[in-house]
Amino acid sequence: MKTIEHTIEVDATPEEVFGFLVDEEFVAGLEPKLDKISNIDRKALEELADGRLRRVSQFTAPADLPRFLRRFKDRAPDEVRWDEIAILDPARHEMTFEIVPDVPEHWHERYESKGRLTATDAGNGRSRVTQIMEYSVDSPALGFVITRAIGKEISNIFEAQADLIRERFR
Repeated sequence: MKTIEHTIEVDATPEEVFGFLVDEEFVAGLEPKLDKISNIDRKALEELADGRLRRVSQFTAPADLPRFLRRFKDRAPDEVRWDEIAILDPARHEMTFEIVPDVPEHWHERYESKGRLTATDAGNGRSRVTQIMEYSVDSPALGFVITRAIGKEISNIFEAQADLIRERFR
């Protein structure tokens, strides 16, 4: 299991930070910050019985094959897609999420991911926002390449989210 972690501090309370994460402006603001993402579509936002929210966003990106696989370009899709399924808990200022790739069902057992974003009180009206994602790809032939590509994209997404939060609370 690979782990990526990213932490920032901002001049806002955890409630303010979390209110922004739930806002449509947050999802809409992400897309232009991500070079390799061509579209982010919020598919669902629903309130659960316990007061938490369930948000499903679909990410679309052009397929970018590594050089040594480009000979298979004619058999590869033009785009790749994945859903981010997030449970947002406003009371705890926590979002847990999983990434579900849009791949044939038999590949789902080869990929695992879980993530968490928390906004905690850092004192003096500031918040510490921590994002963590753990993931693994079980594929003998391509696991290393896919894991590396996913890691770079997760880091880019975490940094874009952090930039949005920083910009909002300057």
